[in-house]
Amino acid sequence: MTDTAIDRFATSRAAHAGAFHAGQGVAHGPLRRVRRRRHEAAKGGSILGSPVERFERYDRDVRREYAFVPQPLYRRKRAEVLQRFLDRPRLYHGAAAVALLEDAARRNLAAALARLAP
Repeated sequence: MTDTAIDRFATSRAAHAGAFHAGQGVAHGPLRRVRRRRHEAAKGGSILGSPVERFERYDRDVRREYAFVPQPLYRRKRAEVLQRFLDRPRLYHGAAAVALLEDAARRNLAAALARLAP
């Protein structure tokens, strides 16, 4: 899938109608900015199903934002988050989102999880 297709999906009706089911917790303190930026980047969930290079850049950016967390703790907690996504029966809601992004998102998440293994 091209970046253009992903960008088109991210701004589509399906994305704004909640095609991606993400946790909507309220962030407080210094993590508010991080969570808001990640939520904006994942609007429609398109970042998870983006081309490998784009997702890896996003994954590296997440690590930089959590640079204050010791590596062993980061690896363990990030792996838990990624695994929770992979454990979901579907990452996306709506036929268009599933057709466009589900397989790529699962590959990206699995690869990121594998990179965290000791």
